[in-house]
Amino acid sequence: MNLIAFGGSVTFGQALKGDNGITSHKLAYPSLLAKQIGAKCKNFAVPGASNKLILKKILETKINPSDIVTVQWNNFTRWAIINENNVTSIGPWTDHFDKWVKYFYTDKDATFNHTIIIDYAWLHLSTLGCKFIFSRPEKNEEKFNKKNFLHAHNFVDHITDFMVDTAEDNDHPGPESHKLYAEYLMKFLI
Repeated sequence: MNLIAFGGSVTFGQALKGDNGITSHKLAYPSLLAKQIGAKCKNFAVPGASNKLILKKILETKINPSDIVTVQWNNFTRWAIINENNVTSIGPWTDHFDKWVKYFYTDKDATFNHTIIIDYAWLHLSTLGCKFIFSRPEKNEEKFNKKNFLHAHNFVDHITDFMVDTAEDNDHPGPESHKLYAEYLMKFLI
């Protein structure tokens, strides 16, 4: 059995002490949760990932019915352009974000696109027969509304609801927050 995690920087464990920016952190909640349930952790999180990139990763990953999948959905202002050999992420930290927002972004379009992405991931994982947990975006994502979805998703709370400390960048959740979140997710697996 594997615990397979998808998400962005928080799921990756960015800025936790010793983060090398290449491999996910052993103190990030997916590793802690996998340890609690006796599973091997496969963390496919990508710092800065948009929901579109998260869906791409889900579709490219071999997932077995015995696996458990966690997906931490991200802010709707993130997007990705997928080319043949690479993915260009678009977010507030990128140089081209302002132009993208000015010429291509609308709240209505973002809500529509992200609802389709999350519904498609739900449908895909459901057909695989694995157990999976979706966490909603952070509370500051005003466009996120569970009523928009076609399927009855049971979104769990976001890790930022459990922040009791911060990582070395004073922005991302710290080790105690990851520990609390792994404990919180356990109750959805028993």
